Amino acid sequence: MKIFKLTLIVFIMLVSCKEKSTNSSKKNDEANFIISKNKVGDITSKTQKNTLIKQYKPNQIKETILYSYEEINIIGTEINTNKPKESLIIQWNKDLTPKTIKISNPLSLWKTKHGVKIGSTIKDVQNANEKIFTIYGYEIDRYLQGTVKKWYSGKLSGLNLQFEITKGLPTKEYLKIMGDSGIRSDNPILEKAGLIVKSITVDFTKK
Repeated sequence: MKIFKLTLIVFIMLVSCKEKSTNSSKKNDEANFIISKNKVGDITSKTQKNTLIKQYKPNQIKETILYSYEEINIIGTEINTNKPKESLIIQWNKDLTPKTIKISNPLSLWKTKHGVKIGSTIKDVQNANEKIFTIYGYEIDRYLQGTVKKWYSGKLSGLNLQFEITKGLPTKEYLKIMGDSGIRSDNPILEKAGLIVKSITVDFTKK
């Protein structure tokens, strides 16, 4: 009986240690996917392209169109390790250091230290910013529409977020969120339109 009790105690201790190890590993894993205006995970403005791509297999890296502007394609390098949470696209400077880093995969694990991630609502973002902000309207160039125009020195200053509409709106209300003069984040029409974060971009050229 004593041997049985001792075996049971040891088993419980092993399970407990395993759970703690798993939870700790999960927390450390998530800690590696933090976005700030100066850093994306371990990638900074000084990271060299050759150094970075050596960390991945050839089939995990490909050149892709980041966006198009006036019929000019802006090319970037997409890193995709078959784990959607890790994917990102890098636009390079002439010296092959990162110019911008864009994250847009719906399953992405990347987030800001304030908890903003792909799929966050506009209300979530305003709460994280701790101030109202403004976005561009939805009839202008696709790469610009729904992007943040001004953070007003909020907590998310330095990042570039783009929002997408997920719910239909009557024409009269939709017309009210067009234009490039800047639409306030607390505009009730934006929440009614179901705006969520479509992409997060870090621009290392902006100080």
